[in-house]
Amino acid sequence: MARFYRSRATQPDMMPTVPKGIARWAYPYFPWNTDADFHRLVTRPSRKYRLLGRCTLLVRSVEDVVGSEYDVDWGNGTSRRLLVQADELGFSLTETYVQPGSESYLRYDNHQEVCYCVSGAGSVETADGLFDIKPGMLYAPGMGEPHILRSEHGMTLMCVFSPALQGPEKHLLTPGVHSSY
Repeated sequence: MARFYRSRATQPDMMPTVPKGIARWAYPYFPWNTDADFHRLVTRPSRKYRLLGRCTLLVRSVEDVVGSEYDVDWGNGTSRRLLVQADELGFSLTETYVQPGSESYLRYDNHQEVCYCVSGAGSVETADGLFDIKPGMLYAPGMGEPHILRSEHGMTLMCVFSPALQGPEKHLLTPGVHSSY
């Protein structure tokens, strides 16, 4: 088991290498012994540290995701997975763009989903009826509930999934058949 020492490590040559997107100043009192230990704690904190209140700050922008494996063409648009299962937060956050004129038959058997519209407009249809979606509105179908997502002119949604998505999932969209992952 690695031993950790409290260190201020204020001299530049003593500072460990910090992954992109992590503010070096955020960790002056965080315990580490080697660069490898620091990297492990910063990028994948254990539940032990999280339960003790020793969380690490995660900073990520959409630009960090664009062009990566987490910039997914899901069939009728793009989904930029800003938070995924590897981040160990228990949920995912995606910025999802729905293409104009699209109709997606969806059902999430393994995830609870909440979508908040930030731009554009569309509709979601369930067994309970047809609901218009516009900026400032959210929808949250029940787990396993089939729904049809439509957008005539395009729409951007911020979506939260629980439990978290692994990241590269894609829908297999077939008209009349609900896709799930």
